[in-house]
Amino acid sequence: MGEKDLFHEPSVRIPFIVCDPNKEADKTRGTSSNELVEAIDVVPTILEAVGGYPQPHILDGRALQPFLYGEKPVDWRKYVISEYDYSFMNARIDLDMPSRECWLRMVFDGRFKYIKSDGFRPMLSDLVSDPNEFNDLGDSPAFVKERTRLDQMLFEWALKPRQRVTITDGMLENTDIQRNITEAGILIGYYNKEELATVREKWKPKPIFAAFNPVWNKMQNKLKKGN
Repeated sequence: MGEKDLFHEPSVRIPFIVCDPNKEADKTRGTSSNELVEAIDVVPTILEAVGGYPQPHILDGRALQPFLYGEKPVDWRKYVISEYDYSFMNARIDLDMPSRECWLRMVFDGRFKYIKSDGFRPMLSDLVSDPNEFNDLGDSPAFVKERTRLDQMLFEWALKPRQRVTITDGMLENTDIQRNITEAGILIGYYNKEELATVREKWKPKPIFAAFNPVWNKMQNKLKKGN
């Protein structure tokens, strides 16, 4: 695709073509959709296609199967985000910008495209009235409300955690697991060997997360059988 330095439609509106062999997708074959999807949706979609389990705690995207099967997921995203690092471009030198501050960030809600760059005024395009993005509304008094709204979307996205390592949402939301953690407390040390021996006898870890990790559960069953 080559290098593209800004967020015009030829750069960020990339066709996402999917061919699903399942019968459930027959109703949508040959159709197109204008829903807001991102490249980060590819991995979750493939994961679900091969029978994997959703991993939202480590994957930002969401599976697209509901769209393929003629449905719309509950609470689907209201905007998409894109980022660009121009620190290796001549623009950094021309603008005399520190390399760690050379970021462009875009948020698009289906109509308005808002681009923010630290140290400069934002850019705004209305793709309904200006599909070719010739008219920059970034400093127009008439669009203060839209710029504020889109800037808040960008801020909301920035506050979201990128990942939670290995702790799934199911584990965190399970009452029994939370109770076990609360009862066990945080073990920071013991007074002597006798106290340690007593604790070891009374408290033994349980595979409380097995129900939320089928791969781990399967592995444990194999170990028990001696395979």
